[in-house]
Amino acid sequence: MDADVVPAYRYRDYSQDFLLKATNYVGGIEIRPDSGGRIINYPEQHIRLGRKKNTETSYYYKKMVRIMKSLKEDMLENRKSLPASISSFGIESLLWNVPNKEYVQYTSMGLCFSNVLVKLRADLVNFSHYKEANGIKPLFPSTSMLSDYQKFVLLMCDYFRYSV
Repeated sequence: MDADVVPAYRYRDYSQDFLLKATNYVGGIEIRPDSGGRIINYPEQHIRLGRKKNTETSYYYKKMVRIMKSLKEDMLENRKSLPASISSFGIESLLWNVPNKEYVQYTSMGLCFSNVLVKLRADLVNFSHYKEANGIKPLFPSTSMLSDYQKFVLLMCDYFRYSV
């Protein structure tokens, strides 16, 4: 059986521990790529916060993530030029930053998606403050990635001719 295995180390972030307690940390994982360096992620927080958001949005959050991922693929199939840095994780995190109230204003999937897209377009200038779906790491670690996602939202709005 083919399988990918990635060794990961437990990671503890004590940076907010002002009480000097051994149990006062944020837990995560550390991956050490062959190319060097290290990647720190927080999968437990990602899962917990994603489930929470999905519940608080009447299960529209995950539906909108799936719709946006499908629409991205549709755009690529129709030969629309999209920034290469747009990832499934990035889309999920992008939508995680949309306030819950934007998901529950309408019961129609189409109206909900349109509302979320309108909110994203109106909030382009604040993307630099967005976090990954774990609520810890910045979503856009570079200005080029920030620019790519802003462009992606505008291209998606244009593709569907939303008047936002």
